[in-house]
Amino acid sequence: MFCGSVTNKGSAEHLFHRSWADRIPHSGEMTRTDYSPFAAGESVIEIPRSVFDQTVTGVCKRCNESWMNDADMAVEGFVVAAANGLRRDIPGDLLVPLSKWAVKVALMRSWVNRSRGWEADHRLFRALWAEQLPPVGTVVHVALSPKRLKEGGSNSMIGIPLGDDRQANYARLTGVCWGMGALFTHVLLPGPDVPARVRNLATRAIRRTSAGALYRVWPSDRRSIHFGKMIDAQTAARIGNLNHLLLGTELRESDV
Repeated sequence: MFCGSVTNKGSAEHLFHRSWADRIPHSGEMTRTDYSPFAAGESVIEIPRSVFDQTVTGVCKRCNESWMNDADMAVEGFVVAAANGLRRDIPGDLLVPLSKWAVKVALMRSWVNRSRGWEADHRLFRALWAEQLPPVGTVVHVALSPKRLKEGGSNSMIGIPLGDDRQANYARLTGVCWGMGALFTHVLLPGPDVPARVRNLATRAIRRTSAGALYRVWPSDRRSIHFGKMIDAQTAARIGNLNHLLLGTELRESDV
């Protein structure tokens, strides 16, 4: 999935570090929601196990046991504390590690939809592996919530036309969000060819819709972040589907 190896031994990687299950509040089942590039396309799957049991195939054992594990360990203290409502700030030295971890999770979460072609641009996987930093153009926001939101996460994709005619090319945007206890994370994954104006359109919509409840950690020039407002379920639902966020489609019961 990341390094492109066809010879390394395969491994089923947990979406979230399995050892966190005993330290972060969660339910015994989850609802995974996926949105197609079309406003009406939606797939809601009830899964009778916790989010900490969800594994993703396509990761090699070498990546799993090296940089991917290191990415989890680098943010473990913060994620566990924030998920339990015990942290309301992010120190400056954690902004990059937290962003790298979030992009890793978001890419794996999008990979679940690869059979439908809804996964993030493949070049983003390779860029994260090669640079060990969030790829250029990716945007990471985090928030705190008063209750658990979107434990199974959501993956949405949308195509933004780059011209006025019917034959126009489309800029492909993928958005992934999930909740872990009180910690809510949203990652925007535009392909490398997506113009900056399209990325900015999406980030402005996120900022406007969240009304100050989401805090951008990548890219960021902040020295630290202190959480003020909390995000509510309706806001998380609208941000979690790019069709709702950018096209103004109506929320469904399954969104929330």
